[in-house]
Amino acid sequence: MNQHKTGRHPIAQGYWMAVICSCLLFSTTDLMGQKKCLSHSLRDKLMQSDPEYSRQRAILERQIQQYIAGGHAREAATVNIPVVFQVIHNGDPIGSNENISDAQIMAQLDQLNADFGRTNTDAGNTPTAFQGVAANTMIQFCLATMDPNGQATTGILRHNLPLNQSACWNADFIDNNIVDGRAWDTQKYLNIFIVREIQNDECTAADILGYASFPGGDPDLDVAVHAVHTIGSLSSPNPAGGAFGMGRTVTHEVGHWLNLDHVWGNGGCGSDDQVADTPLQDDASSDCPNFPMTDNCTTSGNGIMFMNYMDYVDDDCMNMFSQGQATRMMAAINASRPMLLNSQCGMTGGGSECTDYMATDVPVNIPGNITGDITSTINVATGGVITDINIKNLTGTHTYVGDLTFTLTSPENTSVVLIENKCNDDNTGFNINLDDQAAIVEVSCPLSDGHTERPDNPLSAFNGENPMGNWTLTINDNFDEDGGSLSAWTLEICIQSNGGDCPTNRMVDDTPIATGTYQAGTQLTSKGTVATGSNVTFRAGNNVQLNPDFITQTNATLEIRIEGCQ
Repeated sequence: MNQHKTGRHPIAQGYWMAVICSCLLFSTTDLMGQKKCLSHSLRDKLMQSDPEYSRQRAILERQIQQYIAGGHAREAATVNIPVVFQVIHNGDPIGSNENISDAQIMAQLDQLNADFGRTNTDAGNTPTAFQGVAANTMIQFCLATMDPNGQATTGILRHNLPLNQSACWNADFIDNNIVDGRAWDTQKYLNIFIVREIQNDECTAADILGYASFPGGDPDLDVAVHAVHTIGSLSSPNPAGGAFGMGRTVTHEVGHWLNLDHVWGNGGCGSDDQVADTPLQDDASSDCPNFPMTDNCTTSGNGIMFMNYMDYVDDDCMNMFSQGQATRMMAAINASRPMLLNSQCGMTGGGSECTDYMATDVPVNIPGNITGDITSTINVATGGVITDINIKNLTGTHTYVGDLTFTLTSPENTSVVLIENKCNDDNTGFNINLDDQAAIVEVSCPLSDGHTERPDNPLSAFNGENPMGNWTLTINDNFDEDGGSLSAWTLEICIQSNGGDCPTNRMVDDTPIATGTYQAGTQLTSKGTVATGSNVTFRAGNNVQLNPDFITQTNATLEIRIEGCQ
């Protein structure tokens, strides 16, 4: 069974579950009706056939809820997600039929960023009653500038595929014949596939607008797929798209890719979308309702949030994510796609060189008669850009290991709590490896079995930093009745290799300068124009020089970092 089909706007009660859902009938002029989603039955089948999937689902949801409860998600800086658009065509010239133009793709990317950043031109259409919870999600998207092999890319790929144009282009056909084997590393990129049409499961009509994977599905199919007539924006509508040609299908499907359910959950007043600030809703909305709109679940007051991107109204009637949805998406990135944190478009892809650094100041005594911290420090003499961090061979003794909290702090003063007061009944000490990509998704008891597990908080918080300097492991002993020692620990640091354009001197004169990181070993000079809404970073070893005609447009961000590149 294919795990990852969802409908126009896919639905899943499990926030991550990859499911099939043929949800919205499409016409280029009207919303003709709605098709019942298959997510519930397919979810049940998957749960029944794979108990481990069910267990991991519960663990991941618990991690997300813990992250939200800790208030971390809204503290995060903007996450920039590299995007690769994969256009599927059958030989048409660029700009013709399904081989959509670069300009239309860029319009779609702009709309996606505007919607997620709450800079959409129709934000003022959000009813006053919901303005207070409308959110800038702190998530943005940029064209990938480097492929998984470290080679330069435009972020737009075009595939002329000799596919049977008379076949049933349903999600199974698309996944098996197009997506599988073409998706770039789905832990590092958002793959947006654009196809000529998407048919329903019965193959009776090309009535599906798009579908996407929720976090946790098959990594080879962890993408978002869209019918070509949905690609556009408010300012540049797709002429074939009608009510659904203004780019909001991509906004909606990427919401699913980042863990959001529909605002009505699985339907009915007993089902919710796991977001507190979206009102209970009975079923999908359609067309362009008048505010307020009530239903069986929310019968009075401000009514339902039909203008939410995760409902089914026309594109020009959608205009908001809620604060709760923003928090849930950020928590999902931390819990299930941590490699996207601190991602930088100019540095995505390429290989990594990994080096082990062993602590030399151990053993360190953990006193049994006082509470407080003990520390061990590893000095890293090599600079670069961190792509991955792992802890190996964290070993020691303690007569009551549940008293201990382990924290790692980087030279840039970023701190990550690795293990916090786990395994209260385990008196055998600790011997553990920590890796964000471990198969075991949470620290489990006992701590002394030598397993590789995921830390309580993701080590990917260090990604993008320079590793040079002192790394400090702190162990806090919360009670003074027990003692032990830290025997050993090793820090594995992976830095970008062959992944950056790092000449000694570099001139950046693009107009516009797109979101991304531009690097030079010694000096970087620019006379370009930073595009509106872009987030640009200049990195150089000694000097960044901005010529007099350098311009930063409105709502653009420019960061300058003097630290070089490898």
